[in-house]
Amino acid sequence: MKKNKQIISILIIIVTVIILLILVALDSLNNLETNKPRANKATTNNIIPINDTIKTEEELGIYYHEDIQSSHVYEKKLRYVDNSIDYFIVSDIISNYINLAGYRDTKLINTLSKTYISEYGITEGTLFNRLNIMKLGNLDEYYYNIVITDMLKTEIENNIEVYIIKGNYRIVGNEQKGSFEVMVELDKLNNTYIIYPEEYLRNRGFNKLYLNDVINFTKEDIEENDYNKFKYLLRNDVEIATYFFRQLRELINYYPDKVYEKLNNEYSSKKFGNKNEFNNYIEQNKHRLELKNINEYKVKKGSNYTDYVCSDKYNNIYIFRILNEAISNYTIFLDDYTIMTEYDIEYYNELSDDSKATYNLGRFRQMLNSKDYSAIYNVLDNTFKNNNFTNIGNLKNYFTDNAFELNNIIINDESESEEGYYIFDCKLQNISNTEETKNMVIVINLTEETNFTMSFSFNETSE
Repeated sequence: MKKNKQIISILIIIVTVIILLILVALDSLNNLETNKPRANKATTNNIIPINDTIKTEEELGIYYHEDIQSSHVYEKKLRYVDNSIDYFIVSDIISNYINLAGYRDTKLINTLSKTYISEYGITEGTLFNRLNIMKLGNLDEYYYNIVITDMLKTEIENNIEVYIIKGNYRIVGNEQKGSFEVMVELDKLNNTYIIYPEEYLRNRGFNKLYLNDVINFTKEDIEENDYNKFKYLLRNDVEIATYFFRQLRELINYYPDKVYEKLNNEYSSKKFGNKNEFNNYIEQNKHRLELKNINEYKVKKGSNYTDYVCSDKYNNIYIFRILNEAISNYTIFLDDYTIMTEYDIEYYNELSDDSKATYNLGRFRQMLNSKDYSAIYNVLDNTFKNNNFTNIGNLKNYFTDNAFELNNIIINDESESEEGYYIFDCKLQNISNTEETKNMVIVINLTEETNFTMSFSFNETSE
Protein backbone atom coordinates (compact mmCIF):
# COMPACT_ATOMS: atom_id res chain seq x y z
CA MET A 1 0.00 0.00 0.00
CA LYS A 2 2.81 2.30 0.96
CA LYS A 3 4.59 1.42 -2.30
CA ASN A 4 1.47 2.39 -4.36
CA LYS A 5 1.31 5.78 -2.69
CA GLN A 6 4.95 6.44 -3.63
CA ILE A 7 4.24 5.53 -7.28
CA ILE A 8 1.22 7.92 -7.38
CA SER A 9 3.29 10.75 -5.90
CA ILE A 10 6.02 10.23 -8.49
CA LEU A 11 3.44 10.32 -11.32
CA ILE A 12 1.93 13.56 -10.01
CA ILE A 13 5.37 15.17 -9.93
CA ILE A 14 6.13 14.04 -13.51
CA VAL A 15 2.77 15.37 -14.83
CA THR A 16 3.32 18.69 -13.06
CA VAL A 17 6.77 19.09 -14.60
CA ILE A 18 5.43 18.30 -18.08
CA ILE A 19 2.66 20.92 -17.70
CA LEU A 20 5.19 23.54 -16.56
CA LEU A 21 7.43 22.78 -19.53
CA ILE A 22 4.50 23.19 -21.94
CA LEU A 23 3.54 26.55 -20.38
CA VAL A 24 7.10 27.83 -20.65
CA ALA A 25 7.25 26.81 -24.30
CA LEU A 26 3.97 28.57 -25.12
CA ASP A 27 5.12 31.73 -23.37
CA SER A 28 8.34 31.78 -25.39
CA LEU A 29 6.43 31.41 -28.65
CA ASN A 30 4.13 34.28 -27.64
CA ASN A 31 7.10 36.52 -26.89
CA LEU A 32 8.63 35.73 -30.26
CA GLU A 33 5.38 36.62 -32.01
CA THR A 34 5.00 39.81 -30.00
CA ASN A 35 8.46 41.03 -30.99
CA LYS A 36 7.83 40.71 -34.72
CA PRO A 37 7.26 43.98 -36.74
CA ARG A 38 3.53 44.60 -37.21
CA ALA A 39 2.99 46.57 -40.39
CA ASN A 40 -0.76 46.05 -40.31
CA LYS A 41 -1.08 47.57 -36.87
CA ALA A 42 0.90 50.62 -37.96
CA THR A 43 -1.36 51.07 -40.96
CA THR A 44 -4.47 50.83 -38.82
CA ASN A 45 -3.24 53.52 -36.42
CA ASN A 46 -1.76 55.74 -39.15
CA ILE A 47 1.63 55.26 -37.47
CA ILE A 48 4.59 54.12 -39.59
CA PRO A 49 7.63 52.88 -37.59
CA ILE A 50 10.71 54.41 -39.23
CA ASN A 51 12.65 51.14 -39.34
CA ASP A 52 9.78 49.24 -41.00
CA THR A 53 9.34 51.40 -44.10
CA ILE A 54 12.10 53.38 -45.79
CA LYS A 55 10.87 56.48 -47.60
CA THR A 56 12.62 59.42 -49.19
CA GLU A 57 12.53 62.79 -47.47
CA GLU A 58 10.29 64.08 -50.23
CA GLU A 59 7.80 61.25 -49.67
CA LEU A 60 7.75 61.78 -45.93
CA GLY A 61 7.91 65.56 -45.99
CA ILE A 62 10.44 65.46 -43.13
CA TYR A 63 14.14 65.41 -42.39
CA TYR A 64 15.90 63.33 -39.76
CA HIS A 65 18.83 64.41 -37.59
CA GLU A 66 21.14 62.48 -35.36
CA ASP A 67 20.57 64.71 -32.36
CA ILE A 68 16.78 65.09 -32.69
CA GLN A 69 14.85 62.10 -33.90
CA SER A 70 11.40 60.74 -33.12
CA SER A 71 10.43 57.10 -33.39
CA HIS A 72 7.30 57.72 -35.44
CA VAL A 73 6.01 59.67 -38.38
CA TYR A 74 2.38 60.60 -37.93
CA GLU A 75 0.03 60.84 -40.90
CA LYS A 76 -2.99 62.89 -39.92
CA LYS A 77 -5.74 64.81 -41.73
CA LEU A 78 -6.03 68.54 -41.17
CA ARG A 79 -9.36 69.96 -40.04
CA TYR A 80 -10.82 73.22 -38.79
CA VAL A 81 -10.34 74.29 -35.19
CA ASP A 82 -13.55 73.41 -33.35
CA ASN A 83 -12.78 74.98 -29.99
CA SER A 84 -12.59 78.69 -29.28
CA ILE A 85 -10.21 78.14 -26.36
CA ASP A 86 -7.70 76.38 -28.62
CA TYR A 87 -8.16 78.99 -31.35
CA PHE A 88 -7.30 81.87 -29.04
CA ILE A 89 -4.40 80.01 -27.40
CA VAL A 90 -2.80 79.70 -30.84
CA SER A 91 -3.81 83.24 -31.79
CA ASP A 92 -2.03 84.58 -28.69
CA ILE A 93 1.07 82.46 -29.45
CA ILE A 94 1.21 83.92 -32.98
CA SER A 95 0.82 87.46 -31.65
CA ASN A 96 3.66 86.90 -29.19
CA TYR A 97 5.84 85.35 -31.93
CA ILE A 98 5.40 88.28 -34.32
CA ASN A 99 5.91 90.88 -31.62
CA LEU A 100 9.10 89.28 -30.30
CA ALA A 101 10.38 89.03 -33.88
CA GLY A 102 9.48 92.67 -34.51
CA TYR A 103 11.27 93.82 -31.37
CA ARG A 104 14.24 91.60 -32.33
CA ASP A 105 14.03 89.99 -28.91
CA THR A 106 16.33 86.96 -28.75
CA LYS A 107 14.07 85.30 -26.15
CA LEU A 108 12.09 84.20 -29.20
CA ILE A 109 14.62 81.42 -29.88
CA ASN A 110 13.37 79.64 -26.75
CA THR A 111 9.96 79.17 -28.38
CA LEU A 112 11.27 77.62 -31.60
CA SER A 113 11.47 73.96 -32.57
CA LYS A 114 14.85 72.38 -31.85
CA THR A 115 14.48 70.50 -35.13
CA TYR A 116 14.22 73.82 -36.97
CA ILE A 117 17.15 75.34 -35.03
CA SER A 118 19.35 72.32 -35.71
CA GLU A 119 18.42 71.87 -39.35
CA TYR A 120 19.01 75.49 -40.34
CA GLY A 121 21.86 76.25 -37.97
CA ILE A 122 19.90 78.97 -36.23
CA THR A 123 21.70 81.14 -33.67
CA GLU A 124 20.68 84.30 -31.88
CA GLY A 125 22.81 86.18 -34.41
CA THR A 126 21.15 84.69 -37.49
CA LEU A 127 17.63 84.22 -36.16
CA PHE A 128 15.90 87.37 -37.39
CA ASN A 129 17.36 87.17 -40.88
CA ARG A 130 15.53 83.86 -41.33
CA LEU A 131 12.07 84.59 -39.91
CA ASN A 132 10.77 86.99 -42.59
CA ILE A 133 9.09 89.27 -40.05
CA MET A 134 9.65 93.00 -40.57
CA LYS A 135 11.26 94.95 -37.76
CA LEU A 136 9.27 97.62 -35.95
CA GLY A 137 10.80 100.93 -36.99
CA ASN A 138 9.89 102.91 -33.90
CA LEU A 139 9.57 100.68 -30.86
CA ASP A 140 7.85 103.36 -28.78
CA GLU A 141 5.14 104.33 -31.27
CA TYR A 142 4.75 101.51 -33.80
CA TYR A 143 2.90 98.27 -33.20
CA TYR A 144 1.43 95.35 -35.14
CA ASN A 145 -2.14 94.68 -36.20
CA ILE A 146 -2.38 90.95 -36.88
CA VAL A 147 -5.13 89.07 -38.70
CA ILE A 148 -5.42 85.30 -38.97
CA THR A 149 -6.98 84.20 -42.24
CA ASP A 150 -6.58 80.41 -41.96
CA MET A 151 -6.06 77.97 -39.11
CA LEU A 152 -6.11 74.17 -39.39
CA LYS A 153 -5.23 71.55 -36.80
CA THR A 154 -4.77 67.85 -36.16
CA GLU A 155 -4.17 65.69 -33.10
CA ILE A 156 -0.86 63.85 -33.33
CA GLU A 157 -1.44 61.77 -30.21
CA ASN A 158 -3.09 62.26 -26.83
CA ASN A 159 -2.60 65.86 -25.70
CA ILE A 160 -0.31 66.71 -28.65
CA GLU A 161 -1.77 68.92 -31.40
CA VAL A 162 -0.34 70.63 -34.45
CA TYR A 163 -1.72 73.85 -36.00
CA ILE A 164 -0.95 75.45 -39.36
CA ILE A 165 -1.71 79.17 -39.34
CA LYS A 166 -1.69 81.76 -42.12
CA GLY A 167 -2.33 85.46 -41.88
CA ASN A 168 -1.19 89.04 -42.38
CA TYR A 169 0.28 91.77 -40.22
CA ARG A 170 0.59 95.53 -40.58
CA ILE A 171 2.94 97.88 -38.78
CA VAL A 172 0.72 100.67 -37.49
CA GLY A 173 2.83 103.80 -37.84
CA ASN A 174 4.55 103.22 -41.15
CA GLU A 175 1.82 101.02 -42.77
CA GLN A 176 4.25 98.33 -43.93
CA LYS A 177 2.50 95.00 -44.46
CA GLY A 178 3.63 91.41 -44.43
CA SER A 179 2.29 87.88 -44.27
CA PHE A 180 3.13 84.81 -42.20
CA GLU A 181 2.79 81.03 -42.38
CA VAL A 182 3.61 79.27 -39.14
CA MET A 183 3.13 75.86 -37.54
CA VAL A 184 2.62 75.42 -33.80
CA GLU A 185 2.91 72.21 -31.81
CA LEU A 186 1.02 72.20 -28.49
CA ASP A 187 1.56 69.90 -25.55
CA LYS A 188 -1.79 70.33 -23.80
CA LEU A 189 -0.80 68.15 -20.86
CA ASN A 190 2.14 70.35 -19.88
CA ASN A 191 0.80 73.63 -21.37
CA THR A 192 3.88 74.11 -23.54
CA TYR A 193 4.42 74.85 -27.22
CA ILE A 194 7.03 75.18 -29.93
CA ILE A 195 6.92 77.11 -33.21
CA TYR A 196 8.03 76.01 -36.68
CA PRO A 197 8.62 79.16 -38.77
CA GLU A 198 7.70 79.74 -42.40
CA GLU A 199 10.99 78.46 -43.77
CA TYR A 200 10.35 75.04 -42.23
CA LEU A 201 6.81 74.85 -43.67
CA ARG A 202 7.81 75.89 -47.17
CA ASN A 203 10.66 73.41 -47.45
CA ARG A 204 8.27 70.59 -46.54
CA GLY A 205 5.30 71.85 -48.53
CA PHE A 206 3.22 72.23 -45.37
CA ASN A 207 2.21 75.72 -46.48
CA LYS A 208 0.34 74.13 -49.42
CA LEU A 209 -1.78 71.84 -47.25
CA TYR A 210 -5.51 72.50 -47.01
CA LEU A 211 -8.56 71.07 -45.29
CA ASN A 212 -8.54 67.23 -45.20
CA ASP A 213 -5.01 67.04 -46.58
CA VAL A 214 -2.70 64.64 -44.76
CA ILE A 215 0.29 66.03 -42.93
CA ASN A 216 3.28 63.72 -42.46
CA PHE A 217 4.82 65.00 -39.28
CA THR A 218 7.50 63.91 -36.83
CA LYS A 219 6.56 64.91 -33.31
CA GLU A 220 9.18 66.72 -31.28
CA ASP A 221 9.30 66.36 -27.52
CA ILE A 222 8.79 69.85 -26.10
CA GLU A 223 11.19 70.96 -23.40
CA GLU A 224 9.63 73.47 -21.03
CA ASN A 225 11.37 76.78 -20.43
CA ASP A 226 10.43 80.24 -19.19
CA TYR A 227 9.13 81.37 -22.60
CA ASN A 228 7.08 78.55 -24.13
CA LYS A 229 4.21 78.16 -21.67
CA PHE A 230 0.59 78.99 -22.50
CA LYS A 231 -2.53 79.55 -20.43
CA TYR A 232 -6.11 78.46 -20.93
CA LEU A 233 -8.32 81.55 -21.14
CA LEU A 234 -12.05 81.42 -21.84
CA ARG A 235 -13.33 84.17 -24.14
CA ASN A 236 -16.95 85.18 -23.64
CA ASP A 237 -19.35 86.03 -26.46
CA VAL A 238 -18.68 89.75 -26.44
CA GLU A 239 -14.92 89.14 -26.70
CA ILE A 240 -15.42 86.73 -29.60
CA ALA A 241 -17.78 89.13 -31.39
CA THR A 242 -15.33 92.01 -30.87
CA TYR A 243 -12.47 89.87 -32.18
CA PHE A 244 -14.35 89.05 -35.40
CA PHE A 245 -15.37 92.68 -35.85
CA ARG A 246 -11.81 93.97 -35.44
CA GLN A 247 -10.47 91.33 -37.83
CA LEU A 248 -13.04 92.42 -40.43
CA ARG A 249 -12.14 96.07 -39.92
CA GLU A 250 -8.48 95.33 -40.62
CA LEU A 251 -9.25 93.11 -43.61
CA ILE A 252 -11.67 95.55 -45.25
CA ASN A 253 -9.31 98.48 -44.97
CA TYR A 254 -6.05 96.74 -45.83
CA TYR A 255 -6.73 93.30 -47.36
CA PRO A 256 -10.10 93.48 -49.16
CA ASP A 257 -9.23 90.44 -51.29
CA LYS A 258 -9.20 88.38 -48.09
CA VAL A 259 -12.69 89.64 -47.23
CA TYR A 260 -13.95 88.46 -50.60
CA GLU A 261 -12.46 85.01 -49.96
CA LYS A 262 -14.23 84.75 -46.61
CA LEU A 263 -17.67 85.85 -47.80
CA ASN A 264 -20.44 83.29 -47.49
CA ASN A 265 -20.71 81.70 -50.96
CA GLU A 266 -24.47 82.08 -51.34
CA TYR A 267 -24.33 85.66 -50.07
CA SER A 268 -21.41 86.59 -52.32
CA SER A 269 -23.14 85.18 -55.39
CA LYS A 270 -26.40 87.00 -54.74
CA LYS A 271 -24.90 90.27 -53.49
CA PHE A 272 -22.02 90.77 -55.92
CA GLY A 273 -21.90 88.10 -58.58
CA ASN A 274 -18.20 88.72 -59.24
CA LYS A 275 -15.15 90.27 -57.67
CA ASN A 276 -15.34 93.49 -59.68
CA GLU A 277 -18.75 94.26 -58.20
CA PHE A 278 -17.33 93.57 -54.75
CA ASN A 279 -14.42 95.93 -55.37
CA ASN A 280 -16.86 98.64 -56.51
CA TYR A 281 -18.87 98.10 -53.34
CA ILE A 282 -15.77 98.53 -51.15
CA GLU A 283 -14.77 101.68 -53.02
CA GLN A 284 -18.24 103.24 -52.75
CA ASN A 285 -18.53 102.42 -49.04
CA LYS A 286 -15.17 103.58 -47.73
CA HIS A 287 -16.93 106.19 -45.62
CA ARG A 288 -19.03 103.50 -43.93
CA LEU A 289 -16.53 100.70 -43.63
CA GLU A 290 -14.10 102.31 -41.23
CA LEU A 291 -15.84 100.20 -38.57
CA LYS A 292 -14.33 102.08 -35.67
CA ASN A 293 -15.95 100.04 -32.92
CA ILE A 294 -18.61 97.43 -32.40
CA ASN A 295 -21.88 98.99 -31.28
CA GLU A 296 -24.02 95.99 -30.38
CA TYR A 297 -23.87 92.24 -30.85
CA LYS A 298 -26.04 89.17 -30.42
CA VAL A 299 -25.46 85.45 -30.82
CA LYS A 300 -27.99 83.46 -32.86
CA LYS A 301 -28.20 79.73 -33.52
CA GLY A 302 -29.15 78.16 -36.84
CA SER A 303 -29.55 74.52 -37.82
CA ASN A 304 -25.80 73.88 -38.25
CA TYR A 305 -24.21 77.24 -37.50
CA THR A 306 -23.76 79.97 -34.92
CA ASP A 307 -23.97 83.60 -35.98
CA TYR A 308 -22.30 86.52 -34.26
CA VAL A 309 -24.42 89.45 -35.44
CA CYS A 310 -22.67 92.79 -34.95
CA SER A 311 -23.65 96.37 -35.69
CA ASP A 312 -21.48 99.45 -36.08
CA LYS A 313 -22.24 102.98 -34.94
CA TYR A 314 -24.36 103.52 -38.08
CA ASN A 315 -26.49 100.44 -37.23
CA ASN A 316 -25.21 98.54 -40.24
CA ILE A 317 -25.18 94.79 -39.71
CA TYR A 318 -22.28 92.34 -40.14
CA ILE A 319 -22.67 88.61 -39.55
CA PHE A 320 -19.88 86.15 -38.74
CA ARG A 321 -21.13 82.61 -39.27
CA ILE A 322 -19.31 79.70 -37.60
CA LEU A 323 -20.20 76.45 -39.36
CA ASN A 324 -20.61 73.27 -37.32
CA GLU A 325 -19.05 74.91 -34.25
CA ALA A 326 -15.66 75.15 -36.03
CA ILE A 327 -14.48 78.63 -35.11
CA SER A 328 -11.75 78.77 -37.77
CA ASN A 329 -14.36 77.92 -40.41
CA TYR A 330 -16.34 81.15 -40.40
CA THR A 331 -17.84 83.12 -43.24
CA ILE A 332 -18.95 86.75 -43.46
CA PHE A 333 -22.15 88.57 -44.44
CA LEU A 334 -21.86 92.34 -44.89
CA ASP A 335 -25.58 92.90 -44.25
CA ASP A 336 -28.66 91.00 -43.07
CA TYR A 337 -31.04 91.94 -45.88
CA THR A 338 -29.50 90.27 -48.95
CA ILE A 339 -30.19 86.82 -47.48
CA MET A 340 -32.44 86.59 -44.45
CA THR A 341 -31.30 84.12 -41.82
CA GLU A 342 -33.43 81.30 -40.40
CA TYR A 343 -33.97 83.16 -37.14
CA ASP A 344 -34.79 86.46 -38.90
CA ILE A 345 -37.37 84.71 -41.09
CA GLU A 346 -38.92 83.15 -37.99
CA TYR A 347 -39.00 86.55 -36.27
CA TYR A 348 -40.43 88.25 -39.37
CA ASN A 349 -43.23 85.71 -39.73
CA GLU A 350 -44.39 86.39 -36.18
CA LEU A 351 -44.77 90.14 -36.79
CA SER A 352 -48.03 91.89 -37.57
CA ASP A 353 -48.34 93.27 -41.10
CA ASP A 354 -47.70 96.86 -40.11
CA SER A 355 -44.60 95.76 -38.16
CA LYS A 356 -43.43 93.83 -41.23
CA ALA A 357 -43.74 97.02 -43.25
CA THR A 358 -41.62 98.89 -40.68
CA TYR A 359 -39.07 96.07 -40.73
CA ASN A 360 -38.77 96.41 -44.51
CA LEU A 361 -38.30 100.15 -44.13
CA GLY A 362 -35.20 99.30 -42.12
CA ARG A 363 -34.00 96.99 -44.88
CA PHE A 364 -34.36 99.86 -47.36
CA ARG A 365 -32.31 102.14 -45.08
CA GLN A 366 -29.45 99.61 -45.07
CA MET A 367 -29.59 99.34 -48.86
CA LEU A 368 -29.47 103.11 -49.17
CA ASN A 369 -26.54 103.55 -46.77
CA SER A 370 -24.51 100.80 -48.43
CA LYS A 371 -25.29 102.32 -51.86
CA ASP A 372 -26.77 99.01 -52.92
CA TYR A 373 -28.78 100.56 -55.75
CA SER A 374 -29.22 97.19 -57.43
CA ALA A 375 -31.03 95.86 -54.36
CA ILE A 376 -33.24 98.96 -54.18
CA TYR A 377 -33.99 98.73 -57.90
CA ASN A 378 -35.07 95.10 -57.49
CA VAL A 379 -37.67 95.94 -54.81
CA LEU A 380 -39.21 98.93 -56.59
CA ASP A 381 -42.86 98.62 -57.58
CA ASN A 382 -42.88 97.81 -61.30
CA THR A 383 -45.21 100.62 -62.33
CA PHE A 384 -43.25 103.13 -60.25
CA LYS A 385 -39.98 101.83 -61.68
CA ASN A 386 -41.13 101.99 -65.29
CA ASN A 387 -42.45 105.53 -64.88
CA ASN A 388 -39.40 106.93 -63.08
CA PHE A 389 -36.24 104.85 -63.46
CA THR A 390 -35.47 103.05 -66.68
CA ASN A 391 -32.20 101.68 -65.30
CA ILE A 392 -30.13 101.42 -62.12
CA GLY A 393 -27.95 104.34 -63.22
CA ASN A 394 -30.95 106.70 -63.13
CA LEU A 395 -31.80 105.50 -59.62
CA LYS A 396 -28.22 105.98 -58.44
CA ASN A 397 -28.11 109.55 -59.78
CA TYR A 398 -31.45 110.32 -58.10
CA PHE A 399 -30.27 109.22 -54.66
CA THR A 400 -26.88 110.86 -55.12
CA ASP A 401 -28.74 114.16 -55.58
CA ASN A 402 -31.41 113.67 -52.92
CA ALA A 403 -30.11 111.42 -50.14
CA PHE A 404 -27.25 111.94 -47.70
CA GLU A 405 -24.03 109.98 -47.48
CA LEU A 406 -25.39 108.14 -44.43
CA ASN A 407 -29.07 108.26 -43.50
CA ASN A 408 -31.47 107.63 -40.66
CA ILE A 409 -35.20 107.27 -41.30
CA ILE A 410 -37.47 108.93 -38.74
CA ILE A 411 -41.16 107.98 -39.04
CA ASN A 412 -43.56 110.86 -38.42
CA ASP A 413 -46.75 109.05 -39.33
CA GLU A 414 -47.91 105.68 -40.70
CA SER A 415 -51.15 104.77 -42.42
CA GLU A 416 -52.64 101.90 -44.42
CA SER A 417 -54.32 102.41 -47.77
CA GLU A 418 -57.46 100.60 -48.89
CA GLU A 419 -55.29 98.47 -51.16
CA GLY A 420 -53.25 97.28 -48.17
CA TYR A 421 -50.19 99.44 -48.80
CA TYR A 422 -48.39 100.97 -45.81
CA ILE A 423 -47.60 104.65 -46.23
CA PHE A 424 -44.83 106.22 -44.11
CA ASP A 425 -44.48 109.96 -43.76
CA CYS A 426 -40.77 110.19 -42.86
CA LYS A 427 -37.78 112.38 -42.42
CA LEU A 428 -34.52 111.31 -43.99
CA GLN A 429 -31.87 112.44 -41.52
CA ASN A 430 -28.20 113.09 -42.22
CA ILE A 431 -26.26 110.97 -39.70
CA SER A 432 -23.23 113.25 -39.95
CA ASN A 433 -25.36 116.32 -39.23
CA THR A 434 -28.60 115.34 -37.50
CA GLU A 435 -30.03 118.83 -37.89
CA GLU A 436 -30.19 118.27 -41.63
CA THR A 437 -33.29 116.39 -42.82
CA LYS A 438 -35.45 115.89 -45.89
CA ASN A 439 -39.14 115.05 -45.98
CA MET A 440 -39.90 111.77 -47.68
CA VAL A 441 -42.92 109.54 -48.30
CA ILE A 442 -42.26 105.79 -48.60
CA VAL A 443 -44.89 103.24 -49.60
CA ILE A 444 -44.35 99.57 -48.68
CA ASN A 445 -46.32 96.70 -50.17
CA LEU A 446 -45.95 93.27 -48.56
CA THR A 447 -45.70 90.43 -51.06
CA GLU A 448 -45.03 86.70 -50.74
CA GLU A 449 -42.97 85.30 -47.88
CA THR A 450 -40.44 87.94 -46.74
CA ASN A 451 -40.50 89.96 -49.97
CA PHE A 452 -41.84 93.47 -50.49
CA THR A 453 -42.04 96.23 -53.07
CA MET A 454 -41.82 99.96 -52.50
CA SER A 455 -42.11 103.41 -54.03
CA PHE A 456 -41.06 106.80 -52.65
CA SER A 457 -40.99 110.55 -53.18
CA PHE A 458 -39.13 113.49 -51.68
CA ASN A 459 -40.94 116.66 -50.71
CA GLU A 460 -39.22 119.91 -51.64
CA THR A 461 -39.42 121.24 -48.08
CA SER A 462 -36.33 120.36 -46.08
CA GLU A 463 -34.91 121.37 -42.74
